[in-house]
Amino acid sequence: MRRFPEATALVETCAVSSSLGHDLVGQAHREGSLDPGFTGEDLFCLLWMAGTANREASAPPGWRRVLIRALDSAWTGRAAKAPAA
Repeated sequence: MRRFPEATALVETCAVSSSLGHDLVGQAHREGSLDPGFTGEDLFCLLWMAGTANREASAPPGWRRVLIRALDSAWTGRAAKAPAA
């Protein structure tokens, strides 16, 4: 959005995506599967980090591990762990 502030379709899509992300985090909180301290902003920061690191050839080689650890630590004991990749 910062690159294209006049792109109204992009702004609208980002607003919808933001709402969906916050709804997803809220639902996971209500189910007890996501740590209460994990926020919608945390989700978007992790998505931004993953997108940015994925595009940058100079990104540290461990960025995926850091992302996985951050996501794994956000789940509570009630959450089903994803199978190992």
